[in-house]
Amino acid sequence: MKLAIASFLIASAAAFAPAQVGRTSSNLAVNELDLGVTEPLGVYDPLGWLETEPESFERRRAVERKHGRICMIALIGQVVHANGIVFDGYISKSINLAVNELDLGVTEPLGVYDPLGWLETEPESFERRRAVERKHGRICMIALIGQVVHANGIVFDGYISKSMGLKFSDIDPSCVGGKVLGGLTAIPTAGLVQILLLMGLIELAWLPASDYSGDYGVGWFGEDIEDPEIKARKLNAELNNGRAAMLAVFGNMVGEASTGQTLAESWGDGAILGISLS
Repeated sequence: MKLAIASFLIASAAAFAPAQVGRTSSNLAVNELDLGVTEPLGVYDPLGWLETEPESFERRRAVERKHGRICMIALIGQVVHANGIVFDGYISKSINLAVNELDLGVTEPLGVYDPLGWLETEPESFERRRAVERKHGRICMIALIGQVVHANGIVFDGYISKSMGLKFSDIDPSCVGGKVLGGLTAIPTAGLVQILLLMGLIELAWLPASDYSGDYGVGWFGEDIEDPEIKARKLNAELNNGRAAMLAVFGNMVGEASTGQTLAESWGDGAILGISLS
């Protein structure tokens, strides 16, 4: 297997090597717009930048090409690590942590993800950063459920503001059209104040941000988990699911803003799975 991986790496590296062919002209006979055009999509330009900002096309194409090359190398790295091929020795020999938070959220083959070396340079900040990660993950897991619920047209009946004649169903929660905050800007001021007050109550009193443990006495459906192995597995799953939810929420927002389709529309016409569900 390792020999096959090595052969794969050599062949992939060769793809990046310059071709040994004399260049007769610096001008390309092929229009850049003809490259990367895949039927039936054609030229992918949902925001109309080719028409409104044609002078930026060359830079955006260069960025796309560079990102593609980086990701091809990254994919090779994923395949290599997935086959257990890693460097020998320590990534940081000075870190000596017993069974603690570092054992949670560790996903092979990445191991402990610390690209900036903060565990070594700022170990005292790890507890707070882990607490922030856990909280953001929990919020995004709930937010992702909210996105799916709203995408299926499930909303509260009645008015969000009867004096303004504004119903819950009148608010578009999607990011279509570049609405970064979704339907938040459509909520009346009094409603936003109520939301902020509830957030303050949660952060300061109910589930205080100063408690870095993340354990607010709620337990697993109201019951604490006595078995340390089972508890560690569930806490690990919570962290990883929270990370996935953070990416999913952000990806859905970017997808809606860039394609002009809501989450439901993307599912319906097969833009996500490649299979039409309508």
